[in-house]
Amino acid sequence: MAIKIEAKKIIVRGVQMVKVTNIKMLRYNQLPLTYTIVADQSVWYVSEAGLPGRMAYRNSTELIDFNFLVIGEVISPEQWESKKDTITLCGNILQAVNRNLTDENKDWNGEETFTI
Repeated sequence: MAIKIEAKKIIVRGVQMVKVTNIKMLRYNQLPLTYTIVADQSVWYVSEAGLPGRMAYRNSTELIDFNFLVIGEVISPEQWESKKDTITLCGNILQAVNRNLTDENKDWNGEETFTI
C-alpha cells in the first residue's frame, strides 16, 4: 500500500496555508519490524476513538512524534514541504526494507515435521 496524503491549499487571514484532509497508509502492526524498530526513520498511521487520524514519526534517536501530521491540521507551505520530504525519505526506506525482506524470505516456505 502506498502512502497517500491529501491536502488542500487554503488562505487563512491572508496567509497561504495547507490543510491536511486525509491520510491513507499502513498502521504500525502492519509494517515490518525491521522498518518500525531498526530503520533510522519510520512513519505509520495512528487512529484512536474520538481523535482525528494522524501520522506518527520515529527518528533515529528513538523519539516518536505521534502528531507528526494530523488530519485537519493547518500548516505553513514550508512545514508541508518539509514533512513531505521526511515522509518521502521514510517511504524510500520502507521500499528498501521490503526488497531486502523479499530476498531474505524467498526460500522460506514449506512444512517441517520433527519427531522424537
